[in-house]
Amino acid sequence: MQKSVSARGLPAYTTCTPEQAQEYAEQTRQGHRNLLSYEIFWRESYRFLENRKIKVIDATHASDGTRLMIKSVSRINNEIPITRLLSSKELLADTCNHCVPVLDVLNDPFDLLEVLMVMPYLRPFDDLEFQTIGEVVDFVSQTLEGLYFIHRQGVTQRDCAAANIMMDSGPLFPPGHHPVQLDYTPDGVSYTSCFMRNQRPVRYYFIDFGLSSYFKPGEVLLAIGTKGRDKEPPERSDTRPYNPFPLDIFILGNVYLKDLCKDMTGWTFSSL
Repeated sequence: MQKSVSARGLPAYTTCTPEQAQEYAEQTRQGHRNLLSYEIFWRESYRFLENRKIKVIDATHASDGTRLMIKSVSRINNEIPITRLLSSKELLADTCNHCVPVLDVLNDPFDLLEVLMVMPYLRPFDDLEFQTIGEVVDFVSQTLEGLYFIHRQGVTQRDCAAANIMMDSGPLFPPGHHPVQLDYTPDGVSYTSCFMRNQRPVRYYFIDFGLSSYFKPGEVLLAIGTKGRDKEPPERSDTRPYNPFPLDIFILGNVYLKDLCKDMTGWTFSSL
């Protein structure tokens, strides 16, 4: 597909005609382009995070330039203790751990009921197409390994759908890429290129433990709740308790079925 580039050599999305500029200016004067409520929140949090060496814009660590993601989380949610458990020093040393590590948890300076979780910047696992069967097998192997690890800690993810599986794309994009315009360099000016996964393997991670449950040893493995991205699991119920561990297997299996198999039409496996 041909990508549009302006006469100045910049991507088309960075430029506009004089007529468009005038229209945008008028919309701004009328208040149509005011910051949204969640944008105002991050603007007001800028100085607070900057003092902790975190820049909100582009989410980079001021000391080394590492790109970060910052998530606002309710204090009463299970996500904080579960994510901290899975990010403990001991568990992070386990190579089977494919849970997104939490680098820091900061008090929200404007809302006592919220905290800010700081995590590495990750890219959706399926944002780049798989090119070989070996790449697919590696993805399946890592996610099965990661889910088994989560279960061994007494945790059920309960929402391990495609949107909650990410990858560290650093090996594929050595110079990095823009966090929004993913096909561009970090400055958003030039188109970027990348390696294939079979050239430079990536690591996959589970994110978002907001619906997760933790069970102590010997505790009855039952839960209730119908929330989650995948609406197909038959056992989900708000009134009838169910075992959430098989639920995870169903959801991850649906990822393989719907997000991998649909893109593998015509692929063949060589006989051993």
